[in-house]
Amino acid sequence: MKFIYSVQFTSVFKKERRGIVLAFLLLAIMSVSCKKNKFEDFPAVCQVFNAIDNNVHLYTNLSLSRPIIFNSARELKNKDSVLKNTMLIMHEFPQTLQLFTTTDTLPENGPVLNTVLDVKEREIYSLFVYGQKSAVSHTLVHEMIPHSNFQDSSCNIRFANFSSTAVISINLKGEPPGSFIQSLAAKTLSAFTPLLFNLTTDKSYDFEIRDHATGDLITTYNMSSDKNKLEFSRHWLWGPTTLVLTGHPGEPSPNHQRISPMFHQVYRD
Repeated sequence: MKFIYSVQFTSVFKKERRGIVLAFLLLAIMSVSCKKNKFEDFPAVCQVFNAIDNNVHLYTNLSLSRPIIFNSARELKNKDSVLKNTMLIMHEFPQTLQLFTTTDTLPENGPVLNTVLDVKEREIYSLFVYGQKSAVSHTLVHEMIPHSNFQDSSCNIRFANFSSTAVISINLKGEPPGSFIQSLAAKTLSAFTPLLFNLTTDKSYDFEIRDHATGDLITTYNMSSDKNKLEFSRHWLWGPTTLVLTGHPGEPSPNHQRISPMFHQVYRD
């Protein structure tokens, strides 16, 4: 009788164990399925340029949870040009975005920007954040990034005016003021312009950015293929780039007027 009981008990135990294993497998499959369904959509891509005064860094929160986990939150360094550091993937349409300037999670330390971005799936955007920490503004741009032609040595350049100068003009050194871009109002961007380069011979473009009203020189920016050919080919060659003017006339660093590059994703034909 003991032997029979032992066999029966073992059989029941094996059935229960198989049931438990199957239950865990089912839960695992459901969990993977849920995660797959959640991220199987077509997200929007948004690249953020942080131009806030006084070299303020930002932390992102897309979930609206408080306090946010700053160790895992995307940090947006001031005027950072590195693509991987500034790219946000958005799965909500529209998408709520909160930006913080501190890692203190106390409730009274609220976001400096709390907004809803009108983004759509599969689309590409650029978000420019600017102003003072106490009064942050933003401009969302629905992008049409030009595709790169790998058959020639070229890049696509445009300018953005997020300085306090109302209207600027741009020319290449030695050419008349406004000959490259006649006028560019504050908080606006120009169209992309293709520029030819050849890494076998040194090529340089010296831009002069001027106050449109007075013609006074604000700052200059040099694009040269002879500085560091590896760095140049990785960032500039074939790639679209926005040259962003920030700052205020007569202000010392870090709020002086200067050009910072914003490198965009390369899209092939």
